[in-house]
Amino acid sequence: MLTPHPSPTVVIVGAGHAGGTLAGMLRQQKFDGRIVLCGEEAHLPYHRPPLSKKYADDEFVQWLKPDSFYADNAIETRLGDPVVHIDRDARTATTSSGEILQYTT
Repeated sequence: MLTPHPSPTVVIVGAGHAGGTLAGMLRQQKFDGRIVLCGEEAHLPYHRPPLSKKYADDEFVQWLKPDSFYADNAIETRLGDPVVHIDRDARTATTSSGEILQYTT
């Protein structure tokens, strides 16, 4: 179901390095609207090291930002729930769970 949001909304499709960086930069540049970060993977954005067996272990995961960063900066995350359809005319993005997000920007 579509729920309009009262403030300007940005929906970021992809919660990888680029998506996580964009969300942070929007807040750094004083964007005060709603930010929703959607991604297929079930975890927050992380640095993707060069391919090597040495880095295959979870011990070497370097998160882009700490967990608290997203909550502290009012960045909503939809992890494990990627956008599967975008309707540019209606300005909506639909996630795999069926959530319809309306964006303004």
